[in-house]
Amino acid sequence: MENRKLSMCGKVKTRKYTRLNRVSTKTLKKSMFGLESVVQGRIKLLLRGKKVGSAIDAWSEDGTHFVAVIGVTETDKYLLCFSTLTDESDKGSDAIIELLDDVLDTYEIHASQLCFYVCDHASVNVAIANKTLVPMIGCASHRFNLAIQALMREEDDILDKVHALMVKLNTIKNRHHLREADALMPAYRNTTRWSSTFSMIDRYFASIRSWTASTTNWRTSFPPRERMSG
Repeated sequence: MENRKLSMCGKVKTRKYTRLNRVSTKTLKKSMFGLESVVQGRIKLLLRGKKVGSAIDAWSEDGTHFVAVIGVTETDKYLLCFSTLTDESDKGSDAIIELLDDVLDTYEIHASQLCFYVCDHASVNVAIANKTLVPMIGCASHRFNLAIQALMREEDDILDKVHALMVKLNTIKNRHHLREADALMPAYRNTTRWSSTFSMIDRYFASIRSWTASTTNWRTSFPPRERMSG
């Protein structure tokens, strides 16, 4: 997700493997910014006078915090913003509200057009809804994930063991052995995605025979199949 140099367009190997017309870095940048203006202008026209909802999501990757804002109408969705915050040390509600203000100004969306937010139930998002007086529609996937966690709480110990096994199998050496055995690669559990727990257990049962056949050193790490089946 880091910024990459655009000088690659002038390199000899780049010219060797493309039939596109030669272009300088300066011209490429100019074209990119020009395209951004064209797309923004088109979205302005499509959203003009319409009721709009905003889907908001934020996450951190390699030390950088990103925020995405998606405009939602009755029939369409538009990516309005995919950006970092001005002050990355401040991830509070006021910083995101400031970003939302910039988005509304950029696309000439009046505050009266904004009908709702779609986001998870993080305290920051709740604060944004309260401060801007715009209703928040909670994320259905987030609520379902909470329900799954409550349902599976009694099995946390066995789920933790399966997850630990997946981590152990994911080393370079073990993945090499799995490829030799023509076995599926390990799958992890993500605490924020309910489907990942199912995927992890499904992968366990789908691959248990090929995993145990590839090396005997792993078998002591495997959770009892009888309990998994129960």
